[in-house]
Amino acid sequence: MAECYFWGVDKLQYLWAGIEIMFCKMLATREVRNRAGLWFVGLLLLCFGSGCGTGSQIQVSKYDSDKAQQANALVYYLPQTVLDFDFSVACSYYTPGPYAQYCEKFLGIAAVATQPVQHCQLAGVKITTHQEVDTRYPILAHLTHGQQSPLFLQLTANGMLMPANELYPQTANVCQQNTAQQPYCYTDLSSDPFIDSEKNVFHSVVQKDTSFVSVPVTREVTIKRSLEEKARQAADQIFALRKRRIELLLGDDMPTTPDGIPTILKEIARLEAEYLMLFIGRTMYDTVHVQRSYTPLQSENTTILCRFSDTQGIVPPNDMSASPILLQLTCETKETIDLESIPTLHNAYYYRTAFPTDVQLSLDGENIYQGRIAISQYGKLMHAPVQLRLSHAN
Repeated sequence: MAECYFWGVDKLQYLWAGIEIMFCKMLATREVRNRAGLWFVGLLLLCFGSGCGTGSQIQVSKYDSDKAQQANALVYYLPQTVLDFDFSVACSYYTPGPYAQYCEKFLGIAAVATQPVQHCQLAGVKITTHQEVDTRYPILAHLTHGQQSPLFLQLTANGMLMPANELYPQTANVCQQNTAQQPYCYTDLSSDPFIDSEKNVFHSVVQKDTSFVSVPVTREVTIKRSLEEKARQAADQIFALRKRRIELLLGDDMPTTPDGIPTILKEIARLEAEYLMLFIGRTMYDTVHVQRSYTPLQSENTTILCRFSDTQGIVPPNDMSASPILLQLTCETKETIDLESIPTLHNAYYYRTAFPTDVQLSLDGENIYQGRIAISQYGKLMHAPVQLRLSHAN
């Protein structure tokens, strides 16, 4: 009985007329003018009338801009899969200390970098997908005998159809995050001021009676200490803290409280580390997430998704100073759809299946991701009858 829904309206009318002619001929004969024959023929007519008399409830065809304006028209699109990439980049930021150039001179430590350094390393990548409308494939559905929306909603929930009002679904954030960080600002720990004053004695020649004599004049002059002098002061503080720690460990000048030694030693270690950072610098670490989205095309199997730099992290594909991250999609067959030649369906919807595809990401010849993802734009054009019920639909 379900097959009657796929018959055309003209075929159903011819069938109905043939049944009426056959019924009239049967009534004209005496052999079938009995109660059982009449009940059987009436039941047969009732079944055909209720099962096939409704005709075509939905008619699906290629998109027509004129027909799309009708009140009973429903426009939808075939779906396409978009790949969302989430790159995890581990970054380290080194900021040299203000006295880095005097590190070896005053502390005997090998020379360190005197300029800020940023280093990035690709820690991982995660791929997710979402469905968007494929604007190349609009399809028009005419609802002729009442709206058959349950199947349409079920197919939409399963990603097989995309309604026309969802051209821009919510997607992942695809903005480039800035991996650069401001240099660390060091705090002055010196016990002596940068600006000091000193008294200098000048000799001034003055006239006294009939002769000139030299008279000493004392003046106070404000001076600013040089960076090297401040570095020497910081180095002296480091050695003074180390000497104080040795005195405590040897038992000299013991504190009176029971927990005095651990507290003092902890504070000495903290101050020494702060002073050392003025020379050797400071390194901070952070993890940055950068998102990229890509819509696979049938004409491309390999593409440069983005690039990776050791100092800047993920950069755009046109930055030739960084190494390319290659995206390779391997699919056995890629179906092409010609909407101009598709036949008109009755009581059925066109939809598109997703086809499994091997996805591989590589950087400098090494694989950083390898998996298998179903991509809709590589799949076939199928159709589903309106009587279909998807048990796993939301």
